[in-house]
Amino acid sequence: MIKKVVYGLLGILALGVLFFTFRFYSMVKESQNNADWELALIDGKLAPCGEKPNCVSSMSSDEQFGVEGFQFSNEPTSSFSQFVESLRQADGVELLRKTDNFAHLTYQSAIFGFTDDLQLLLAPDTGKVEVRSSSRVGYSDLGANRKRVEGIRNDFFSE
Repeated sequence: MIKKVVYGLLGILALGVLFFTFRFYSMVKESQNNADWELALIDGKLAPCGEKPNCVSSMSSDEQFGVEGFQFSNEPTSSFSQFVESLRQADGVELLRKTDNFAHLTYQSAIFGFTDDLQLLLAPDTGKVEVRSSSRVGYSDLGANRKRVEGIRNDFFSE
C-alpha cells in the first residue's frame, strides 16, 4: 500500500517537473520570437553590446566584447553577397535581412533552440566587414558568440 502511494507521488512529481520544464521552454521561445531584433543599425553602425557577457562586436573597444572584423581583399560587394549566402547554408541559420552592405542572420542552437543574432556591416570602399554576434536570452553565452565569429574567420578569411 505504501509502495503504491510513493509511486503515485513520484509519478505526480515527474509530471509536474515535465510541465514546468515545458512551460519554461515555451516562455523562452515566445520571448525570442516576439522580441524586436531589427535594432541592428544605429546611426549607420552596429548596435553596441550591452552589459552582459553574451555578445561580441568588432565596433567595441572593450576587451570583453571586442573582436576583430573581417576583410575582403577584392570585389567587396559581390564577395559579401557570396559570403552571406555561404553562411546561410549552414544548419540552424536563417537570413532575416540582407542589403548590399548589411546582413542579419540568426543561429539556432541544436539542443535548446536558443536564438543568437549575427549582424554584418560592409564598408564597400575598404572591404572591411564589421561584425556583431549576440545571444537573445541569458546572461552569459560561455563564449559561444566569440567562438562563432572566430570559426567564421577560420572558415572564410584564413590564408
